[in-house]
Amino acid sequence: MKILGYIAGILLAICSLPQVYKVIKDGNSNGISIWFLLIWVSGNISMQVYVINTRGWDFPYLISAWFSDICIFIMLKYKLYPRK
Repeated sequence: MKILGYIAGILLAICSLPQVYKVIKDGNSNGISIWFLLIWVSGNISMQVYVINTRGWDFPYLISAWFSDICIFIMLKYKLYPRK
């Protein structure tokens, strides 16, 4: 089951890579709502706090969440500071 957890974590983590690639290539994230990004990162961080406090360091989930956070912050950066 642990291997299945890692596979799920990796797949969930990489599902945002095509969007991050497009945002970096375009230099902006105009097609993405700021509210979507803020709600996504708020939910992600809240879930991480919950998981750590109830299940300890559940690495398959946390690896996915941390990677997701990085992707979200890249998209937020280009939302707030688009490349000219």
